[in-house]
Amino acid sequence: MNDLVSIIVPVYNVESYLKKCIESILAQSYRNFELILVNDGSTDTSEDICRDYERKDDRIVLINKSNGGLSDSRNTGIEQAKGVWMLFVDSDDWIDENLCNRCIEHAYETNSDIVVFGLIKVFKDKHIKMSVNDIQSGVIEKNKAMSLLGDDGFGNYAWNKLYKRELFKDIRYPVGKYLEDIGTTCYLFEKANRISYLKEYYYYYLQRNNSIMHSMSSEKAYDQFELRLYQNRFFKNNYPEACVLSNEALVRSAITYCLYFCEDQEEDKVVLRNAAEEIIRQRLPVFRNIKIKVLLLCFFYTECPRIFKYISRIYLKSRGINTKNMLERRKM
Repeated sequence: MNDLVSIIVPVYNVESYLKKCIESILAQSYRNFELILVNDGSTDTSEDICRDYERKDDRIVLINKSNGGLSDSRNTGIEQAKGVWMLFVDSDDWIDENLCNRCIEHAYETNSDIVVFGLIKVFKDKHIKMSVNDIQSGVIEKNKAMSLLGDDGFGNYAWNKLYKRELFKDIRYPVGKYLEDIGTTCYLFEKANRISYLKEYYYYYLQRNNSIMHSMSSEKAYDQFELRLYQNRFFKNNYPEACVLSNEALVRSAITYCLYFCEDQEEDKVVLRNAAEEIIRQRLPVFRNIKIKVLLLCFFYTECPRIFKYISRIYLKSRGINTKNMLERRKM
C-alpha cells in the first residue's frame, strides 16, 4: 500500500498562513505524495514562499497562473495530478501528520472511493471538533452520505475528503462561483462505488473573518442560492432522503438571496428570485429550528414586503453596498 497521493493547495495572497500549511503536509508520516501548489496570481510574497519550498523538496510542484479563483486553481491542480488519490488543502489551513496514512489505510480496509474525516474549527481562542454524532467510522450507505452533506461535521467541503482521482474524470469545480463545493461534492458522491467515514480529526479549519465562508456579498449570495437550488433538485430527483437538511439550508440561502436582490431586475436574477420566493412561501412552515432572525425575515418577506425592502436597504448599506448599483454585472 504505497499509492501516490496528489495534494492540491490553491494559493492566493496567504503569506501569513502558507508556511504552516506546507509544513503540515511535508510532515506527513505517509511519504509517497506530490504537493501541487497552484499560485493563483498572488500579489504578496506567496509565490516566493512556494519557490523556496519547491527548491527544498522534489515532491513539490509549483504552478503559476493568472488569477482565476479557487475553482480554477483546483481544476488546474486536478489536471496536473498523477496520484491514485487526491486531497485538497486550503492554504490557510493545516492537516494532522497522520491524515494520508490513516485515510489510505481506511480506504483499503473498506474498499472505498471516498473517505470523509472529521475536522477541527480553529478560532482565535478555542478549537472545536466537528464530526457527525450519530454515525461511527465505517462504510456509509450512499443515501445517508448524501444527506450528511448538509451536516457541518461532514459537509460539502472539498477538503475533508480523500478521493480516488478517477472520480474527477468528467467532473470539475465551477469556475467563477463562490462556495463551489456545493455544486460538485454530491456529483463525486454519485460516482463513488463506496463512501466511508473516519470519526477522527485530521483537518484544521482556520476561521478567518475575511474568508469566503465568513463574509457575504451579492456575488456570494447569488452563487450560494443558485448552487443550493441545483443541489436540492438533484437530491429530490435521486436521493429524496437527503432533502431534510438540504431543504433547511435552501430556505436560509433563499432569504439571504432575497436580501441582496430584492430590487434587482436583471433577468437571470429575477428568475432565481421567483424561485426563492416560492421556496420561502412553501417550505417555511416546515422548519421550526431556523434562527429567529431568519424567521422574522421570512415573515416580513411574505407578509410585509415593504418592511423587508427597508430592512434589506439598511442591511446592505451597513455593508457598504449601494442598492442603486445592484444592476451591475456580477464579477466572474
